[in-house]
Amino acid sequence: MRTSMHAGTFQSLSGNTIYLLGEPSRSVYRHTSVFEMASKFEGKVQEPSVKPMVGTGNERKGSISAYPQEVKQCCTDVMAWMDEKGPKSLKDVDGCDSELLGVIADKYVNEMDGGKGLPQALSLLLENKDGGIPLYEYTMISTKKILNVLENSNPPESMLPIAMDVDGEYLVLGGDGELYTWDPDDGELGPSIAQSFASHLEQFRDLLLSNKYEWIDDCGLVEISTSPKRSQQKK
Repeated sequence: MRTSMHAGTFQSLSGNTIYLLGEPSRSVYRHTSVFEMASKFEGKVQEPSVKPMVGTGNERKGSISAYPQEVKQCCTDVMAWMDEKGPKSLKDVDGCDSELLGVIADKYVNEMDGGKGLPQALSLLLENKDGGIPLYEYTMISTKKILNVLENSNPPESMLPIAMDVDGEYLVLGGDGELYTWDPDDGELGPSIAQSFASHLEQFRDLLLSNKYEWIDDCGLVEISTSPKRSQQKK
């Protein structure tokens, strides 16, 4: 059953304000340039009343998903790394089509029991680059590919495909907000690998900024190992 959508606003990664008009029977979107829907996306970006600060007793508690500004910064950091050190081909990838992102958000909420809405971090990345972003051994897929897989590949119930590896295995987002792996060849759904997309991305961001990975053309994202000799010198 389709749920109605209420009017509201949402701030995108680029800082634009998105206006949303809703009626019980249909949804109409009006946006300035880039897009994120208010009631369809998790975490409306607004200034928190208390900012978590290290050493003040107000440190962040729980998942990053509950802190929209930190999620936004995490996405900014990942995209900055990709722009400087990531795949050259990614520079030619545009942001996703707002209507397709809206369709995906609607499916996630109404058909996959994604009550909290499409994760803010996921929508921000797709808004910036419609697929092609490396995420560990996976690569994020485009909005068109997401819809194609949903329609033609029969993924597990309440699972949204968001990335794929070189062997065709998918990283999927459950309606419960957690991340799983899915092999379409045998139909097997793997165990949860992360409690949320944002927490998974945050860990990835921290590794990128710590120079734990590098992008090598024709090889992809490669983990940098430290030699035993260098490790001993650091002790």
